[in-house]
Amino acid sequence: MIISTYSGRNHTSHIKDFRLRISLLCHFVLNRFIESNYIYKKAQIDVHLRKMEKHEFGVTWPEGLEEETIEKVNKNHIKIYINSSMLDDEYKFFRTLVHELIHAKQYILKELCYRKHQMCWKGVPSGFVIGKDIVIDEYYDLPWEIEAFGREEGLMVMWNAFYKEFCDSYEKN
Repeated sequence: MIISTYSGRNHTSHIKDFRLRISLLCHFVLNRFIESNYIYKKAQIDVHLRKMEKHEFGVTWPEGLEEETIEKVNKNHIKIYINSSMLDDEYKFFRTLVHELIHAKQYILKELCYRKHQMCWKGVPSGFVIGKDIVIDEYYDLPWEIEAFGREEGLMVMWNAFYKEFCDSYEKN
């Protein structure tokens, strides 16, 4: 799997391991769900920072889906955009990244896709159309959001334990 380092607001460049942590977290999350080595090796994740509305935390699209005219979608090249204001709270930043990585997994494994002008979940049209306003109650009922929100906290607990152990073993060597 290829992880492109993030682009955007760069006031974290002084934190030596920030990019490493982003890359490690991407591998940590996706490795838990993508069993096929062939699929894993084909995946490319780009993480970007973007100024967004205050209520927006992040968004994930396969390459091509974020374009106005959707011609060709590449489910293996995922672009994750995280609100640059998340950098003010490191835990919130990484939790948002975990949430968006679950969506990346969903696209890569074809659980979530775009077909005939709407999002489909596990092959079934959802009625959700990209670009159409959605009320908050409907958003939290979308099956892909239920999975992403449901896995966030547990993955963060596992990630924090893994990263602590990683740092401890790195310091010993």
